[in-house]
Amino acid sequence: MKMDKVALSENHWIHETAQICGEVTVGCAEAAGVLEQALQSADWLKARHGEMTELTQALDADIAEVAQATRDARILAEAAVAKLKTGHDTVQLSLASFSELISLIMSLGSHITGFAAAMEQVKRVSQSIDSIARTTNMLALNAAIEAEKAGAAG
Repeated sequence: MKMDKVALSENHWIHETAQICGEVTVGCAEAAGVLEQALQSADWLKARHGEMTELTQALDADIAEVAQATRDARILAEAAVAKLKTGHDTVQLSLASFSELISLIMSLGSHITGFAAAMEQVKRVSQSIDSIARTTNMLALNAAIEAEKAGAAG
């Protein structure tokens, strides 16, 4: 009978061990499921990380292009400002030159008016000289005619 007791007690221990092993197996299976989900999540995160890396690299490239475009725009703006300043200076010089030119034209106008008046006087004097020359020519012609009439005695 003693054996029966031992056998019972061993059977009970085997049964408990089997039950514990079953629980461990179920726990391992659940842990395996959780680990599988974690592995899938890690794969998904790894894929997203790759996508984020590509996006970050693309953004870095875009930022570099924008920075270069900004530098180029600044250089162009500085060149435009320099050209505008040069243009402004040229316009100022042109305005000063036009002002001087207008003064010269006005002075020339008054000189031309004076020259026209002097030319009018020269014309009158020339007409007077022409009239005197005609009169002198007529007198000389008359003197020659009278001398011819007088002959050798004249």
